[in-house]
Amino acid sequence: MIPGMDEDIASRVYADPLARWFVTEAYKIADTAALAQNVKAAIVARVSKLVHGETLTRDMIKSAAMQVGEPALQLCNVITPATDVAPSAN
Repeated sequence: MIPGMDEDIASRVYADPLARWFVTEAYKIADTAALAQNVKAAIVARVSKLVHGETLTRDMIKSAAMQVGEPALQLCNVITPATDVAPSAN
């Protein structure tokens, strides 16, 4: 039993997988500024591996971001770019 939590609250919290994750794992993400910097660095590293003419996909960005953190991130929404970025035909 968790100190300060009665039996009913503990059973309700641990019955919900998302709530259980927040109680057991999310607290480990203490420094959100550092996490954001690490996500940015991972995305920049992935973009730098693109070869000439390769399309930058939103899935590439999401995959790079999700590998950051311990434990790894569970969810990532790519807002920008709104679509995959393909090189021009020039």
